[in-house]
Amino acid sequence: MKLDELAAQPSSWLRAGGALNDVVVFSSARLSRNVDGYGFVNRAAKFDLGKLLRETRAATADALADYDATFFDYSSVAPTHAEISFMHERRLIDSDLTSASAPSALLVEDSEAFSLMFNGQDHLRFLVNAPGLAAKELWARLDALDNLVESRLRYAFDDNY
Repeated sequence: MKLDELAAQPSSWLRAGGALNDVVVFSSARLSRNVDGYGFVNRAAKFDLGKLLRETRAATADALADYDATFFDYSSVAPTHAEISFMHERRLIDSDLTSASAPSALLVEDSEAFSLMFNGQDHLRFLVNAPGLAAKELWARLDALDNLVESRLRYAFDDNY
């Protein structure tokens, strides 16, 4: 799917439905993860971040193979201003991805129920949105996506932090 195809459909969080949708326009949640063995994006060498992008892309492609999703690779060509504006409006990215100097990418589920940013402020950042008040449903979706990816990648973890 291309951006112009995404633009032809309403964003998932703008579709009617969801609890208290007359009061709450949409709910959003995000979860950030870093991969063990790699420095933080703002401190790692560009070569390492390129390797990390290849590793995380392969792992997520395998883990999320059952989802219809499109991968946008920004490792060599940055998104245009129009693409950035569109993705911001659709709540598919946050400013960390667009301001990153590292090789980056974006995975967007075709119905826009979730997106996954690579090498923004963190190695991986999951974003989920839904119409109305949907905090519990979004957490369940985030947890399921995270568990799938974690089964293929080792996340960095420290009991002290």
